[in-house]
Amino acid sequence: MKRILFLLILISNIGFSQTSMNMNLLGTFNYPNTEGSDIWGWTDNSGNEYALVTLQNGFSVVDVTNPSNPNEKFFISDFSSTWKDVKTWGNYAYITTEANAGLLIVDLSDMTGNTYWRLTQFTNPINGSSITFTAAHNIFIDENGIAYIFGASSNLGTNPPNGAIFLDVNTNPINPHYLGNWNENYIHDGMVRGDTMWAGCIYAGELFAVDVSNKSNPITLGSHPTPSNFTHNIWVSDDGNFVFTTDETSNAYLAAYDVSDLNNIQEVDRIQSNPGSASIPHNTYVDGNFLITSYYRDGTTVHDITYPNNMVQVAYYDSYSGSGNGFDGCWGTYPFFASGNIISSDINSGPNGGGRLLVYQRDFQQASFIEGIVTDGSTGLSISNATIQIVNSSYSTSTNLFGNYDLASLEDGNVQVQFSAPGYIPVILNVNLISGNIITLNAVLYSGSGILGCTDSLANNYDPSANVDDGSCCYGDVLTIDITTDNYPSETSWQLINQSGVVVASISSGDLTQINSSYTWSICLSSADCYDFIIYDTYGDGFCCSYGNGSYSVSYNGNVVASGGSFGTSETNSFIGSCIVPIVGCMNPDATNYDSLANTSTSFGGIFDPGGGSGAYFNGNQHLLVDANVPAKIVSADVYSSSSSNTVTFELRDNTSSVIDDTTLTLVMGQQRIILNFDVPVGNNYELGISSSNSSADLYRTNDASFVNYPYDIGGLISITESSASVADQYYYYFYNIEVEAMCIGLTTPILGCTDPAAFNYDPNANTDDGSCIAVINGCTDQTAFNYDPNANTDDGSCIPFIYGCTDASMFNFDPLANTDNGSCIPFIYGCTDSTQYNYDPTANTDNGSCIPYIYGCTDNTALNFDPLANTLDNSCCYIGGCTDPTALNYNSDACFDDGSCVTIVTGCTDVAAYNYNPLANVLDSTACLYDAGCYGGPGIPYWLNDGCYAWVIDVDDYCCTNDWDATCQSMYDYCQLGWPTSIPDVSALGIAVYPNPTKDVLTIETRLDIQIEVHDLMGKLLIKTKNVNRLDLSDLSNGIYNLSIIHEEKRYNKQIIKQ
Repeated sequence: MKRILFLLILISNIGFSQTSMNMNLLGTFNYPNTEGSDIWGWTDNSGNEYALVTLQNGFSVVDVTNPSNPNEKFFISDFSSTWKDVKTWGNYAYITTEANAGLLIVDLSDMTGNTYWRLTQFTNPINGSSITFTAAHNIFIDENGIAYIFGASSNLGTNPPNGAIFLDVNTNPINPHYLGNWNENYIHDGMVRGDTMWAGCIYAGELFAVDVSNKSNPITLGSHPTPSNFTHNIWVSDDGNFVFTTDETSNAYLAAYDVSDLNNIQEVDRIQSNPGSASIPHNTYVDGNFLITSYYRDGTTVHDITYPNNMVQVAYYDSYSGSGNGFDGCWGTYPFFASGNIISSDINSGPNGGGRLLVYQRDFQQASFIEGIVTDGSTGLSISNATIQIVNSSYSTSTNLFGNYDLASLEDGNVQVQFSAPGYIPVILNVNLISGNIITLNAVLYSGSGILGCTDSLANNYDPSANVDDGSCCYGDVLTIDITTDNYPSETSWQLINQSGVVVASISSGDLTQINSSYTWSICLSSADCYDFIIYDTYGDGFCCSYGNGSYSVSYNGNVVASGGSFGTSETNSFIGSCIVPIVGCMNPDATNYDSLANTSTSFGGIFDPGGGSGAYFNGNQHLLVDANVPAKIVSADVYSSSSSNTVTFELRDNTSSVIDDTTLTLVMGQQRIILNFDVPVGNNYELGISSSNSSADLYRTNDASFVNYPYDIGGLISITESSASVADQYYYYFYNIEVEAMCIGLTTPILGCTDPAAFNYDPNANTDDGSCIAVINGCTDQTAFNYDPNANTDDGSCIPFIYGCTDASMFNFDPLANTDNGSCIPFIYGCTDSTQYNYDPTANTDNGSCIPYIYGCTDNTALNFDPLANTLDNSCCYIGGCTDPTALNYNSDACFDDGSCVTIVTGCTDVAAYNYNPLANVLDSTACLYDAGCYGGPGIPYWLNDGCYAWVIDVDDYCCTNDWDATCQSMYDYCQLGWPTSIPDVSALGIAVYPNPTKDVLTIETRLDIQIEVHDLMGKLLIKTKNVNRLDLSDLSNGIYNLSIIHEEKRYNKQIIKQ
């Protein structure tokens, strides 16, 4: 069930044509030449607010401090990509893109946009590890300045983790350090709070919780599938007990989960913004008790999550003209500005289908909640499928199988709640709803039949067939409004306004959702009042008969007094009810212009409410032109401001633009009634406007020619004839629902009061002293001041404020300026107050010189390197002794303490069978040992078996060993000497790494090439032959020197290796 709450009073839809609820559009900035992507916000040190907008073709920074006039500060062109994201840390913005442009870092303190960097490689300065990525889908930066890169990739041949990459942007914001990564699943989007990363793993269709306290070793804590198994993004509640997700697919849900126990994550609620429309949610953010979501074609939505198991939609602004399934409309939103304004980025709702930045004002509040159980009064059993409805509203729900229900409403205060079920007599209970609170309201029903209605025969709407009073009895007049919608019901709204200009009932555009359907409202009215019924259509074409046969009918006490359906932007039906034609004039018999026929001295006029037409906030010095038929006073008017604290000077000028009267007021944001009290003499072309000294009035004006209809006569007193705009009949400036009073002149009535100018209560308007004068008593009159004098009536500026603090001079925090002790005194506590010292005492507030510095070392007296001076263990303790010299023969890589046992390497021939055996050598020199080949030696030339070429010749041609060494043998030998050894390159020429060398058992050959491998002894004998292995087992070979040959693409490459 979609829980959308509608206010019973009108929510003014100023300045927008799409449907909305409880959100006002303050301003926009368009990008007609590119589509929009994601958005974030940033506030400078002066409190100015900026929208950071990523676009398909770049990055835009827009000043939205004045939301009605967004101002782009700079734009940085970028590689084209649909997918971009931006977050901030300090004065820097970090932008990711899928366009393989790396990480863009922008210095926001330079508003020229000329200071930025692009990085693709990031290094860990501690261990030297690094990572390279050129593209990423999303980024998040936590409260500690750690950036999390989600969905990374690279076009540089590297393969970065596409889960999360952790970068430190706090230590060096323009050269982030690589810390680690989590790569169990692809992460589409995520966020981090404290030590927990919440990940939306879109292809896994699950949310993940990951402990990232150790960035080099993150640990997955738990996971849970999301409703549509296409988990896009995730955000955690402020208390950390709940998370909320979106699935980026048609008809998906916003879902809430209880994560207080990560071993048992539970989904507690799910909700759709527009059920059945096939719309797609995108990014959602928790802002206190609200969930703010960019919802593609449904625009920006707001849900109350005060109770996560009962999420309720309380506001939305649909910024895209289309609906249903599609990746159009709102991409991202940012709700965290101190001003409370919300900014959103649209993909293609701007001119030419381009991007658009929108700035919204909040007009929503927390919902009110009730819950309870409905039981059978006879059996005590729960009743399922009972209906619970707030009387005279659209808020209803039903009980579950256990008889329990929960219901939310935007209404607060006293309401009536009706409980009914088939076969039971309905009951109505009263309850006081409180915004943001949940009230328990249980109901007991008894079997039987009942007809709801007004059972009081004295009421105007008495229903003789009713036997259960539903609280609807009306003792005034009954107004009934019937509307049949057309194909666009959300465009329709209406107001019922009494003769004092007060809206007594209304609905907003967007409240009606069912096409070609009937709606009825019954309203109990005062019998002594007169009403105007105004019906609006936001598109300006009524609701009959181009797009359906819509119609409306208004009945007063059963008689039809207004009807229709074919109109433009609005249609007004006046004088409904017990109307007495107002005769406006001076009603004081003592005045010379007393009008005996007058029945009121005031009248309201102009445009009552701007919501029926289009318009915008404006700063120009424009005005309304006013003709005064009789002496009159412009008492008050409604204005609409887009600023939260804006000072504006309002003026009444004559037809020469000379100021007759003015008043300067500080306005709040939104609608407000201002008091003017401008006296208007009889005359023409008065100017009612604002002072030219206002630098930024930010007031709403209507610019809808079909809605503005001059002249506006106000009770025959004054007439608003047109505006000062160049297209005068199209524009209406600033002043709505204007109150005008008939001026009484020639009054001679005594005015009683104190006429003594020296008295405290002197009345300059009094002309007759009534003995009430009070003498002036000087003193401090501020009751909140330290020296307040209750007898003083005139403040002499002597007030001294209360200064709270410790007034005891013997205490540590004695405040000599304090005059009032607040019990905050703290005694002196002596100790070491330097937090960098070993014996730092956090409870001490006074340093006594006892601080001892940290001395790092091994504090374990069983360790080989125990340091008796150390007081702080630095993990340096060593428990393994041995030779730590890597050049020694008996080097021990496990030893951390040198025990003097190192043996120096002596290279030579270690074979006693060789001619040149060296008894001092402990490492064989492959060229040292000489052996007799046992063959014919040649003419005076010794040939040794360890001569590789000689060994090769006698192996190839046995004749050269058993017979004389002839020319053929010599030629083969010379060929070997001159050609083979020197022509074979080293294996490093192939880029192949061979290690360790020397080796004990296994030799690692690091390559992905297709290779053959041979190992020969120094006499050329083939010992090992294999191919395409990375680990070569040499355990069967004796210690010594060998030739390693690697053959690739019919070419041979050599390396000498040692086994020891």
